[in-house]
Amino acid sequence: MKTYQSTHNPNRVVLNSKTRLSVPVNLIVLLKGQANYTTFILTDGSKRVVAHTLKYFEAFLQTHGFQRVDRSSLVNPHFIQSYHQSSALVMMKNGMVVKVSRRRRGILSLQGGVVD
Repeated sequence: MKTYQSTHNPNRVVLNSKTRLSVPVNLIVLLKGQANYTTFILTDGSKRVVAHTLKYFEAFLQTHGFQRVDRSSLVNPHFIQSYHQSSALVMMKNGMVVKVSRRRRGILSLQGGVVD
């Protein structure tokens, strides 16, 4: 399986190679995957849809600290506001809520505060 390879700048993700649309990694809040598409949610609230799977970007973004919290979500820990262990919910700074899967609750290391 092909994975994302950064050829020019290791701190940017190229979303469209034809138009050379790229996004700095530190502006990505989270990624949501659905079938063969991935939606990038950025700090300004905009969304970019790319025709690649979430797994395509996973290895590259994990080197930047991103963590997979369930089958269809990859979060940037710098934008985590809090983590509720009892309900297994991650609250992002932009107001989004992401549910953590049962198997990933124990291995999740978050920079945001843990709230019971």
